[in-house]
Amino acid sequence: MHEGDGLGVYTRPAVAVDGRRAVTVSIIATAAPADLPTLNQATGALIDHALCGVPSRRG
Repeated sequence: MHEGDGLGVYTRPAVAVDGRRAVTVSIIATAAPADLPTLNQATGALIDHALCGVPSRRG
């Protein structure tokens, strides 16, 4: 998978292990560069919830 980051645009694609579900989170930051560790933690939790249907254990 390719995350596809660019100037002010951040995407996080993911696919479930069984390949039956997929999700892509796209974020547009317009004011300042994103805090990437925080962005990655938040999008990781969202993706875990979307694919697994349970709260993330990240962070």
